[in-house]
Amino acid sequence: MKEIYILFILGLGCCSIQAQKFSTIEADFSIMEKHTLKDTSFLIVGSVSYDINDDRTTYEVSFPEKKIWEFRDSTLTVYDSLYKLEKVDTIGLVNELSIFKKILKDDLSDFGLIKAGFQIADVQKSSSSIIFTWKPPSQVKFIKEIISKKDDNNLTGLIVIDEDGKEINKTFYEDYLYIKDIPVPTRIKSHFKGDKEQVFKELQFRNVEIE
Repeated sequence: MKEIYILFILGLGCCSIQAQKFSTIEADFSIMEKHTLKDTSFLIVGSVSYDINDDRTTYEVSFPEKKIWEFRDSTLTVYDSLYKLEKVDTIGLVNELSIFKKILKDDLSDFGLIKAGFQIADVQKSSSSIIFTWKPPSQVKFIKEIISKKDDNNLTGLIVIDEDGKEINKTFYEDYLYIKDIPVPTRIKSHFKGDKEQVFKELQFRNVEIE
């Protein structure tokens, strides 16, 4: 189940003055995920909130069963529907990759690649799109490059290419809404390719609020 939690929270510049005015984001969500190896799929529905002040993400899952998942620091805490503790796992600082944090800090346009030490190796422009090729820092050995696409100054696509030149992940950011002048993608589609497994995921947000 830990892998599901991590896939769930990941969505993959400097902070704008405007974005720093806001500290919380809330939304209803649904996620559809399919795994090809075992030919399984699942749906999760609920609500989510993220508070940048204490760097905490809370998912209140209403389907398929009521649960509360709380991510803070390197800890995942799971509660049942009555807020009774079920378990605590140490899983790493996944909030650093949270799309909610990137939205509030205005890091989504390059997915924080500059802050992570990536450098632009190539830029291709068309009438409405810009495609960037990013080279990783020397300590990142398993990635050859990342390709990102921006349309109307919003991130719309991200492709991760491994050291062997294989596309291991594609993510598309769609249906942007502007909430208090902050761009928020309300549909995120991703496709992960492993040696044997492929994972397709679609995450949708509704009723987004930023405070």
